[in-house]
Amino acid sequence: MRAHRLATAAKASGLAVASLGLLLAGAAAQVGSEGCRKIEVADDFTQDMIIGIEDIEIDNKSGSVFLSAHDRWALEDAVSAGASELPQGGLYTFALDWGKAPPERLTVEDLSTGFKSESDFRPQGLTLVKHGKGQRLFVINQRYLEDNGSWRHSPTIEVFDRAEGALVHSRTLEHPSICAPNGLAALAPDTLLMTNDHGACDGVAAWLEDLLPLDHSNLVGLTFTEDLEAEPQAGRVVSGFRFANGVAVSRPEGDLVYVADTRRDTISVFPSADLRSGTGGPVTSLALPAGPDNLRWAPDGRLITAVHPSLLTLGLYVKRWFGVAHAPSRVVAVSPDDGSAEILFDDPDGELISAATAAAVHNGWLLIGSAFGPGLVVCRLPEAAPQEEAQP
Repeated sequence: MRAHRLATAAKASGLAVASLGLLLAGAAAQVGSEGCRKIEVADDFTQDMIIGIEDIEIDNKSGSVFLSAHDRWALEDAVSAGASELPQGGLYTFALDWGKAPPERLTVEDLSTGFKSESDFRPQGLTLVKHGKGQRLFVINQRYLEDNGSWRHSPTIEVFDRAEGALVHSRTLEHPSICAPNGLAALAPDTLLMTNDHGACDGVAAWLEDLLPLDHSNLVGLTFTEDLEAEPQAGRVVSGFRFANGVAVSRPEGDLVYVADTRRDTISVFPSADLRSGTGGPVTSLALPAGPDNLRWAPDGRLITAVHPSLLTLGLYVKRWFGVAHAPSRVVAVSPDDGSAEILFDDPDGELISAATAAAVHNGWLLIGSAFGPGLVVCRLPEAAPQEEAQP
């Protein structure tokens, strides 16, 4: 029914629609729990367990993996209790050089220690882009500020520059359009796209978006200069999503933008030029077997995304209602050409990992994280022919 509605709407708009047929791999081709392992992830300095790995980004050239994490439930409890201090998160890294076997326990470096000593930091979505001889890393920060004895949500985007292994905080981007940020995709070192998963920042309007299938969330473009005194410029590029989530830009040309529309079970595809000019709609809607979360590119040119097979169970699990202690997880690889999808990992009972939100592939490994639980799931993928992969 959903595929029919999408195709009909696209045809009426005179748009070329990619096939919405879904090719699901057979059980023998899937990576199930028997081919995967849950591993502990710990801060190499404090030895604390890392909880809530919401997003994963990989520097394909060096094999460096970046993890954004914060414990959402601990934060929620602290805010509700009016705690004097709120738990922070961290931006972590490690080298994916395991060979044929992952470690039982992975220790990771917290790159944000210096920044956290002076600022409030709870990273969520992140994106990596080339910048001079190094890289620039944009990170959503679910920041809270104390306001008359209570806590007020005031999210930002933090900009870090990385050269020769060192990460230095460059600036903080603040703007009213950074309202309910979820995913990021860099177009250039001074230009990025951001999804707001709600159109309302908070209050009753945001609650209604959770309760009802309202199409109020949006995709925003942000640009800024190196002048630290100048405010970033923002524009609401596209609205009408029903929980806009992950966003990705085609490699290497950057001429197409892919946006995960979680509550529609689709990935919408837009020409970058149309987004910049503020004209046109999606040229394609790729139908998925469930609601997509973050998006990452695989070496073979497919989009890797964790999807939520049951949004009802997910909602009960996230809210910790009615004793629901697990939510299903699934990871698929989607062809941007025809919308066909292959299941890479399926955990219908959430036994290994509940409510997976992020997945990424590098050097034959599939890494899976969740915004709500501890550690990572790692899977060894079947051997495939070497692929050229565009670098961020």
